[in-house]
Amino acid sequence: MYWKNRRGGPMCERKKIEKVESEVQRKIEGVEEKVQRKIEESKGEVQEKIGNLESRISELEDRPNYFQTSPELMYARSTLKPLTFD
Repeated sequence: MYWKNRRGGPMCERKKIEKVESEVQRKIEGVEEKVQRKIEESKGEVQEKIGNLESRISELEDRPNYFQTSPELMYARSTLKPLTFD
């Protein structure tokens, strides 16, 4: 019984638990902040790549078409059967 009283009793244990909980909470918040920063960085990189692709597509659309299209490609459309209800 002597050693229990010497450790400080239940109040001391509660304070230790609260201290550990607050340290864990701080670490969790730090990790959450890092994850949020990485998400924002990734969004920025994706938006930049989308912008680059859009400008490249626009350049390709504006460029004149100097090659002749083969007749097979021009008329190679699949035929559709009319939709009928019986």
